[in-house]
Amino acid sequence: MKEILNVNSKGSNGRQILADLYELRLDQSPATLRQILQFVPFLDGLSSERLDELSVSCKWIEFNPGEEVVREGDEGDCLYIVIKGRLSVYKIINDENKLLGELRRNQLFGESALIDKKPRNATVIAEDRTLLLTLSNESFHSFLIAHPELRNDILGIDAKRKEWANRQKYRPPMESLLKDLAKITEVEDFEVLRELESEVDWVTISKGQMLMKTGEIGEHLFFVLNGTFDIYRVRDDNSSIRLGRVSSGEILGEIALMTNAPRSADVIALEDSELLKLSKSGYEVLISRYPEALKVFSRILADRLVGQLHARSNAAMISSMPVPTDQECKDIVNNPDMILRNLQITQMYHRLTVQLAAILGQHDANWCTFATHASKTAGNSIRREELPGYSLLLWLEDNISFLAGLCKTTDNIIRTMSERSGIVARMDKVIDHVSRCIAAGNLKVFAELAPLFAAFLRTFQDAQNSDPKAVEELCAHLDPGTSANGGQQLISEAFRHYVDAIFETDHKRKSELLLCGNIKIGLHEQTRLQPYIVEALNTPMADILDPKRKYFGNRLVESDPGEDSGIRLRIMSWIIRKWRRVLTRYMMRLRLPYGDLSLGRDLPRLHNRRSYPDVLHNIESEELKNLLSKFDRCNPKTLRNSRSRDWGNLEDRMNFIANLFRSRHKSLELFDQPFFYEQRQAMQESIVPKGRL
Repeated sequence: MKEILNVNSKGSNGRQILADLYELRLDQSPATLRQILQFVPFLDGLSSERLDELSVSCKWIEFNPGEEVVREGDEGDCLYIVIKGRLSVYKIINDENKLLGELRRNQLFGESALIDKKPRNATVIAEDRTLLLTLSNESFHSFLIAHPELRNDILGIDAKRKEWANRQKYRPPMESLLKDLAKITEVEDFEVLRELESEVDWVTISKGQMLMKTGEIGEHLFFVLNGTFDIYRVRDDNSSIRLGRVSSGEILGEIALMTNAPRSADVIALEDSELLKLSKSGYEVLISRYPEALKVFSRILADRLVGQLHARSNAAMISSMPVPTDQECKDIVNNPDMILRNLQITQMYHRLTVQLAAILGQHDANWCTFATHASKTAGNSIRREELPGYSLLLWLEDNISFLAGLCKTTDNIIRTMSERSGIVARMDKVIDHVSRCIAAGNLKVFAELAPLFAAFLRTFQDAQNSDPKAVEELCAHLDPGTSANGGQQLISEAFRHYVDAIFETDHKRKSELLLCGNIKIGLHEQTRLQPYIVEALNTPMADILDPKRKYFGNRLVESDPGEDSGIRLRIMSWIIRKWRRVLTRYMMRLRLPYGDLSLGRDLPRLHNRRSYPDVLHNIESEELKNLLSKFDRCNPKTLRNSRSRDWGNLEDRMNFIANLFRSRHKSLELFDQPFFYEQRQAMQESIVPKGRL
């Protein structure tokens, strides 16, 4: 063992000390020491100033291969952090010295010695030339005496740390581990998995520890059971960039095993985590005995690469576009050309989507993400390319005589319809009305919500911490009351969820906050749109049934009452309701980047055969549970009954929307640009682009 120096010592041997540090390629700046100390679980909440104070007491110690760092049973007197090298951990079990595992760069051990000098519970031996940073129990307690206000917080965090350490002692039974492996790999033959018993291990890793290091040979594949990991790529200047985040149910280390290449990134635990470790030989047995597993690994790899590309693309888009101004929103609202206006609304929603993602998270959809594609879908009807029921009416004209004989109860109405000539000729007026109705709804929602989202961005785009005053000032401009009565209470609540999500570090809670906000804004939007949607759906059939009548909502209003008006009214209302169900079932679609979704059919499950992303499969937030219970009637395992039966019914419509928001919360394809570059350029010049939009 060789003690190199106290990190801030000076003297005649300083040049030699610096030479040793240079040889080890170690940066000993205060910023580096501060970053190293942040890996200690009960120190990561200290300020930079306090960490700098502690760093003065740290020492560098070097060990040669084979040297013993600590011995099991000895009194613990300091904490060790591995800066360079590799160490093995041994423990005496049944009179036999057994290898428990390895310690590598940025891992720590002996942390309990800082709080109390309990005996060491394992022996640690250096396997390579190893450099450690140490902090003694004496120095740490002197620090606590100087700052007594920190003592309770640090001891509280240490208690949680010990709770995690106790969990690490209890390995789940192999049967349970193999079931977890079957779930992740989608292997259905359990006998194949039993062959892997000797190749599978259970691993726990603490918050801040490094699981993988760039350049290491990949000898294992990891399946995340619980926890979250960040993936970093080290640049040439030794700075790092975060490439993505991996959580429960995902895989780490597959690239190195599939390509036999060294590890391509650093992987660090964002929280205390549990993993399954599969050896390279076990991986080869798995894919040889069950080749379908290779498809799973390939799909996961492709998804991760797509996610990284989306993150980089979004970052590039954000840097090239300023936050929308109120004047930009007003200019779009005041555009008299409803076709061009819809295109501009759609593009503005996408712009808001990307900029919200910069502060809310690039892997979580926000309300504007879905609004982009809903507005683009509405554009088809506004441009009269697709109108609800138009093709059905063409079929109806060709088969009107056949329909007249189906039901004696409606014989008089059908006969009246058949006597009218030129249904299609009369449709122009109806088409124009429906088109304008959809455009009016599109405009109403945008005119209200776009300026509010722009204000939200201006308020929180540079926020460093949660500011209740800023939230109150933003929400003070919103009208109280329900959406049905013109109020904006749901928007106020949703914005508060969004703000909480900005500063939420727990991945699951963040996603639940965003989903809750998305659904509340969605409910507000759909309440505002209700009269427009009903009128657009009802108008074609109501006009055919009797052009002299006006149809409001779910009620027909007589223009020339007669003796049979009540019966006729009920029959027509019944026909209208059936008409809407037929439209919803067979003709209404939502256009998304990866294909159309039928509004009248159950949502398809995700590519991994799951209904929802892992973080949203089981909901923990009571508020979100209560909100979903008002609308959600589908089976969470299969998404059965997630469809809408009648798009004109608000609650029925919200069932589909809530499940759409929840199931596609992590679908990064939704962040794609809605229009090509040339189309966007034409829109900026107030020209409706040519070709398919």
